[in-house]
Amino acid sequence: TMWTLLPLPILSYAIYKVSSIINKKSKIMQKSQSAISTFVQDSFSGIRVVKFFAKEKYIERNYGVKVTDYQNKALDLAKTEAYFFTIILFVIGLLNVAIILIGGQKYIDGQLSIGKIADFFMYINTLIFPFSMVGWVTSVNQRAEASMQRINEFMDKKSEIINTNFETYPIKGDIEFRNVSYVYPNTGIKALETLSFTVKAGESLAIMGKTGSGKSTIALLLCRLIDPTEGEILIDGKNLKEHNLENYRNFIGYIPQESYLFSDSIENNIGFATDNPSHKKIVEYAKIADVDKNIIEFKDQYKTMVGERGVMLSGGQKQRICIARALIKDPNIIIFDDSLSALDTETEQNILENIDRKISNATSIIITHRESSAQKADKIINLTEIANSVTA
Repeated sequence: TMWTLLPLPILSYAIYKVSSIINKKSKIMQKSQSAISTFVQDSFSGIRVVKFFAKEKYIERNYGVKVTDYQNKALDLAKTEAYFFTIILFVIGLLNVAIILIGGQKYIDGQLSIGKIADFFMYINTLIFPFSMVGWVTSVNQRAEASMQRINEFMDKKSEIINTNFETYPIKGDIEFRNVSYVYPNTGIKALETLSFTVKAGESLAIMGKTGSGKSTIALLLCRLIDPTEGEILIDGKNLKEHNLENYRNFIGYIPQESYLFSDSIENNIGFATDNPSHKKIVEYAKIADVDKNIIEFKDQYKTMVGERGVMLSGGQKQRICIARALIKDPNIIIFDDSLSALDTETEQNILENIDRKISNATSIIITHRESSAQKADKIINLTEIANSVTA
């Protein structure tokens, strides 16, 4: 019994050591697989750029390199697991051989009968069988643990924006910046410095300035996607940090620089911002965004699928659908983050006039490079030329 059970502690230690190796190699393989997924997604999303620069062979070559890298890492893991299982089976086989040799010798010496040897053989294999399964379970467990750790990298990240108010109430749209500064945490670049301005509910403010002057940072601050480093932002006379964040955002219509659309129908993309909008309402706001005339030319009209990130549509069509999506919730604060740049001047003016007629009581923040976009605003702030001052 002692001789047959002696390898079991050694086997247990080997399983412990090899399991950590499997875990490490599983993590490496997961990262390689993630790199392939990201590369493929980026390549398809930017397929027009790839074609424009005639980089198909470059993409194909890079894809081959990444696939080969993943293949090598997957094979490395498979080899480790194969050796692991083989060693376990080999040790179990040695134990069986030891039983036969030792038992056979004792049978020859008359110390054991055939029946007792058979019983011992059966009992030992019953004891050893779980060890053979431990190898397989360990491999599966370590793969799962490596995958879970990658998921936990995202799940464990806590939001820096904390909501402490859960009341529901209307937002009028008064906005005030008091000596607001913002420094990007990773780079230390100061985007805004002691910026102050006031916009009353129903007024419009145009924000101009050169690239990198902090225009889009103001939009992110107003949406409370980031918090100011210094100073405070007041909405309806109350610090933005004290507002119910979900309730506040329900009163905001935000149109970002990058026109992002979901891989869904035009109708569902426009109606995304509100619950169960009627088709009539979707059409109404598509007309306000001056995109209805383009949509009805499609074969499936509002049921037309836009493709991944709206790849089936032009830049101007995507921007106008995003505008319709932001407006359909009838917001009290509308933020255009340079989101009229892909439109001609006539279309831009049509949209702004439509908004004036339909949502005249909304506070409008228009971030733009164009003077034509700023002309009709009640106030203009130029972050480059008129630092920290507002002109009416």
